Amino acid sequence: MIFIAIILVSCKPSYEVPVESPNTETSSADTPYNIDFVQINNEIINTFQTEDHQKIFPFITDLEIDGNNDDKIINLNLSVIKNTSSEAILKLMSALTIQISNEAHVQDFRFSHPTESDFGSFFTVYSYHYTIKRGEDIFLDETIKQNATIPFDASQDFDTIISEISENK
Repeated sequence: MIFIAIILVSCKPSYEVPVESPNTETSSADTPYNIDFVQINNEIINTFQTEDHQKIFPFITDLEIDGNNDDKIINLNLSVIKNTSSEAILKLMSALTIQISNEAHVQDFRFSHPTESDFGSFFTVYSYHYTIKRGEDIFLDETIKQNATIPFDASQDFDTIISEISENK
């Protein structure tokens, strides 16, 4: 009796869902860009809620990213505690700039990924305005026009910063 039950159970047909590639397409060159800045903001905020990022960047008090597709500009507003070093802020800005470019690439494959030597092609199309407050004082308030040089280090992504800090402990 047990043998028959085992045979019946093992004779069930198995169902497999075929694995399909996602439908990803690159828009034509003349299609207007339509970046979802709320999505970029949310993805980056979620990144900072991981334990590793909270340990490394505990000096952040506020971060907001928005933008305008018609004006082709992205805005980053960052507030940090008063005693945050300039070096820490600049490393953070490097990593944030890389992350913005990566998120833009996810939304529109016409943008290239950042590399260790450049921030990808997002900032050739969009201007970049950032305001950084250290305590109540403005540390930086600049606008980088499209195609201009970004004054941060393209090799300083979050993973690089985390591993540097881990090595120095």
